[in-house]
Amino acid sequence: MKTMGFVAPSSSHGDFSVTKLKDALGWIVHCHHPDILNYVSPSELEDPNSGDMIIGVHGRQKRGEDAQSLDSIHIEQR
Repeated sequence: MKTMGFVAPSSSHGDFSVTKLKDALGWIVHCHHPDILNYVSPSELEDPNSGDMIIGVHGRQKRGEDAQSLDSIHIEQR
């Protein structure tokens, strides 16, 4: 997270994509690194019908905070 999770707008470290989960469970925000994902719950947003840009920016902000604090909630090793 320290070397690959930081956010740098206008670079690949600022890019994101959003995947909506089935049954309105929320979204997964992906970044430039395939193993770093952030979950966004509908309860985290003012408007649960927000578009991908709002959801993605929120998830990217969470990733940046995780990279600074290095306090990850879930790590899965294969």
